[in-house]
Amino acid sequence: MSHQTNNIEYTGDYTVSQMHTVADIENSCNVELGFPGGTPVLVANLKEGVLDFESDKGASKSLTLDVVPLLAGLALKIGFRRGGLLMYWLGDLSDQEISDALDDWCLQGRIPIAYTDGQSCFFESADFTPPLSLYLSWNEASQNTSPNMMQAMSALAAAGLIEVQGIKDAGATEIKAVRTTVLQTKRHYEEIDGKVMTEDDDLSSDDDRQTLH
Repeated sequence: MSHQTNNIEYTGDYTVSQMHTVADIENSCNVELGFPGGTPVLVANLKEGVLDFESDKGASKSLTLDVVPLLAGLALKIGFRRGGLLMYWLGDLSDQEISDALDDWCLQGRIPIAYTDGQSCFFESADFTPPLSLYLSWNEASQNTSPNMMQAMSALAAAGLIEVQGIKDAGATEIKAVRTTVLQTKRHYEEIDGKVMTEDDDLSSDDDRQTLH
C-alpha cells in the first residue's frame, strides 16, 4: 500500500533481492561497469518514471551506513540518496555473503549500484569508506547468527519505518520517492526452503517493527 506524506510517496511494499554481481549486471544489461566481475552490486527495482537518469545526471549523491539492532540480530542499513530519490538496502550483518561484499567494496573503495524499472538499466557507483564502528558491529554480529533475520528485516521494511525516518532525516521538501530492498543471501534462501520472502511472510514481532522511530 502506498502512502503520501507532504506529497512524498512511500510504501511498505518493499523489494527482496539476492546479491547480484557485476558480471550478472553486465550480461543482463549489455554494459561494461569497470569493476571485477565478482564484485557485488546493490540493485534497486524502481517503478517506471521514478528516476529520470539522463536528466538527473548532475544530481547530488550521498551514501550512508547504519547498523539497526533487531531482536534477531544486527542489520546493516545502506542508504543512497540521488537527488530526490532515497534508496535503502537491509542486509544481515552476521551473514558471510554480506561480510564478503563489505570486504570487496572496501578493496574497491566504491559500491556499484544498478537501477532497473523493468524497461531500462542504469548504473553508477558511490565512494565507500566504512567507519570504524561498522567493523566493531560486524565483529559482534558474526558471533550471533540467527535463522530469523530475514523475517525480522522484512517486517521492518514492511512497516515503512525506514522510509519515514529517511524522509525526516533528508528533509521532506527535497525527497520525491523512497525505496527499500531486503537483501536475501544464499544462507537465508536455504533456511526458508528456497522461498523468496514477501510482505505477506511477516513472522517477527512488533518489537522489530518499532526499532526505528
